[in-house]
Amino acid sequence: MAKALRITSSLAFVALLNSPAFSQENATADGSESAPPVLMEGLPEHLAYIYSLETSDQPGTGEQFYADKRRWEPGDTLKVCFFGGNPVVTTLIRTIAGEWENYANIQFDFGGNDTWRDCTKKASGFSHIRIGFSERGYWSAIGTDSIKLLNAYQPSMNFENLSMTYSEHSVTFSGVEYKIDNVVKLANAYDKGTILHEFGHALALLHEHQNPKLGCYKEIKWEGDGNVYDYMAKPPNGWSKDKVDRNIGLAKKYDPDAEGRKADPESIMRYPYPAQILKNGVKSHCYKPDQSNTLSKGDKEIVAFIYPKTVAPASVSMSLDSDAKVPMSMAVAIPNAAAPTVREDLTARIISDLESNETSVRREARGQLVALLENPESEGLARLLIENAPEKSYRHQLGLVFALSEAHLPYNIPNDYGQYIEKLAKGSADPTLHKYADRASTRLFQ
Repeated sequence: MAKALRITSSLAFVALLNSPAFSQENATADGSESAPPVLMEGLPEHLAYIYSLETSDQPGTGEQFYADKRRWEPGDTLKVCFFGGNPVVTTLIRTIAGEWENYANIQFDFGGNDTWRDCTKKASGFSHIRIGFSERGYWSAIGTDSIKLLNAYQPSMNFENLSMTYSEHSVTFSGVEYKIDNVVKLANAYDKGTILHEFGHALALLHEHQNPKLGCYKEIKWEGDGNVYDYMAKPPNGWSKDKVDRNIGLAKKYDPDAEGRKADPESIMRYPYPAQILKNGVKSHCYKPDQSNTLSKGDKEIVAFIYPKTVAPASVSMSLDSDAKVPMSMAVAIPNAAAPTVREDLTARIISDLESNETSVRREARGQLVALLENPESEGLARLLIENAPEKSYRHQLGLVFALSEAHLPYNIPNDYGQYIEKLAKGSADPTLHKYADRASTRLFQ
């Protein structure tokens, strides 16, 4: 069988901008096309460059979908930051997203209770989920794609204009002002469902409507008059055939790592399907006029399965020795080459994370520091870090000597810098710091 050229579908998107996608009023009782297509959101074109061309001849089998190779580790704490925002909308997002924590062995760290983490601040370090409000539509990267395919300076999740809908200066339809203490109660159910949906993607869940076990693929009008391609090609969508296949076709074809347990027609991850694109219109079992806005029993079960609470966090159970041997699934990608200002920013973020109270965050920071020091342009940075290390905190010192003991430096550090490493070892009674300081000295100066 010839393999078909395709683009990997690593970002997933909720349909629609301002009203539930595929709303019922766009179809007649028999499913005929009586109104123009509803606006759908697809892959932002300016992000398309991050996907590679691949081939696949997989038939598309599986059950309730999640991306097996893009999962986080059970017990991980995922840092979340915001590009913009306000106290009202960030309170809404962190509260609604937190419902997933009741069922998955994952924690979302949004920063302090009285504030929110600003993605643009160096002191925020690196964040696994980066939320924006200015891009078009609602969308999210799938699981670890947020750090492996997207860089630390761009959103991995987007809620267009949600920060304007919910702010200190916005009101409900009845004229009630939104505030921190009432926004969760007063917020639109559709918006709350959208937040749950996008954070489902961030936990590596895929679109359930593309699950072959639901049997909707055979229900869609792929050919003939009024087919789904013609429907979605019309304004205001203008979708190409590839975009239709990627967002409505079989997920397994575009996400080969799709795995699961059982199909869930009530999943928060399922799109509504309009009568117009279905062979049997409103009589089809796949007809779904409205978006699900609450977690289904299956949603709760699938995240409990892939993030079991009986598993201890890998970052807690691992020693520093294992950091060099086990792939760090949460480590944010560091560019091989970067301008001095970017390296300065990266360094500040790494150092901030070395001081974190979260074990997993400190572990990632040590790995990131290894990658940064291995950059040929980092010789001056390495010397400066070594020289200043004796005056820094224990966590900072430990992270540095670990990185120096593991990094393959493409440059030489002068022997007289050994005095600073020796001073670290002599100035601490901690055996772990001694161990890695000795390793670093041996590696660099002997």
